[in-house]
Amino acid sequence: MRIPPSLIALIGCLILTLNSHLLFAEEVNESIVTPHQVELNDPESVPQKKVVLELLNQVDLIKNNINQEQYSIGISRVTQLLDRLKARRHAIIGEFFPAKLDHFKLQSRDEMFDETGIMTGSGQVFACTYLNQAGHSIDVFVIHLDPAIKDYKNIIQNPSLITGSENTQIIELSGGFYGLEKKSEEGRFVEQNILINDELLLNLVANGVEEDAVLNKLYTQINITGLDTYLNTH
Repeated sequence: MRIPPSLIALIGCLILTLNSHLLFAEEVNESIVTPHQVELNDPESVPQKKVVLELLNQVDLIKNNINQEQYSIGISRVTQLLDRLKARRHAIIGEFFPAKLDHFKLQSRDEMFDETGIMTGSGQVFACTYLNQAGHSIDVFVIHLDPAIKDYKNIIQNPSLITGSENTQIIELSGGFYGLEKKSEEGRFVEQNILINDELLLNLVANGVEEDAVLNKLYTQINITGLDTYLNTH
């Protein structure tokens, strides 16, 4: 069976992407200390370095498949490796967020994958949900290199654009950051779009929560510097 040159080129591009992701992952392991890094001392957990080496080994196997023209096997391994890389990247970003917040506990870090964002680093690159026993939720979305960020910046810099809107206001948070906050008329929904810079936006959505205090507290527990550094150097 003759493999189209375009498919071979695609596999080659994927290999370059995989190498880039993995090499950066090694740098992250050495330079960023995350809140949960102590868990690496747990004998039941797999050290991050070992995981990276396993992934690099998979890249070598894929290269061998290409050299031997075993394209079907190579494509299968590429697919499996991409799934592992997406999960690993999502987990690394998740380390910049708290595991719990007051009565809210982290429930999910991987059920709201945006396939395009997680692969390209633009758009929605991370999402997670916190829940409490009452069934209230806090959804978190990390938006990176998305055109919509300019729209939020424009509104924040031009408050007159939301004049007359009773449920929307511009807020100032610690660290000198600004955001756009929207509340439902019933007071059971609060959304904050926090502008970190021209490339990064945090979208925090609380359902069943009347006050914005819980979102403000969550914001203070996010490692924004680490998150921004990771996304900008990836």
